[in-house]
Amino acid sequence: MSDDLGRQCRTIWARNVARFWPTSDAETFLAD
Repeated sequence: MSDDLGRQCRTIWARNVARFWPTSDAETFLAD
């Protein structure tokens, strides 16, 4: 249950990053 929830949250988070941030900005954010 917890593993499925964690994977779902990461997937949603990744989709939101891709949607709202240009790739360069997302890479800078992740680098920090």
